[in-house]
Amino acid sequence: MLLILVIALFSTFWPRSEMRFFELGLLDKNKTAGAYFAIDNSTLEIGTQVKWFVFVHNHMGNAEKVSVRIKLLNSTMAQPINSKNTPSPFAFFQELSSCPATIEASRATDC
Repeated sequence: MLLILVIALFSTFWPRSEMRFFELGLLDKNKTAGAYFAIDNSTLEIGTQVKWFVFVHNHMGNAEKVSVRIKLLNSTMAQPINSKNTPSPFAFFQELSSCPATIEASRATDC
């Protein structure tokens, strides 16, 4: 009985090693991961409308303010450098904010 009490007390105060992170995703017009572009052609002509859903899931363990800036780049534009945590230098065209981000925050955007 004493051993059970000691283990229960020990596990209560032992630091938990859980990962805290935000999950960011992009879905197509049907809210699936698949048909992002019409007829599988990633080249968008000016005026082409697409509908994408951006979602954020909060796995931080508490409420957090979230801001997602959306940029649409082509193959000739400077890409973000993930290893240096550097964004692309081009302006974003949409900003999605959610405070607090405790649930999925999705919005459709026409480009």
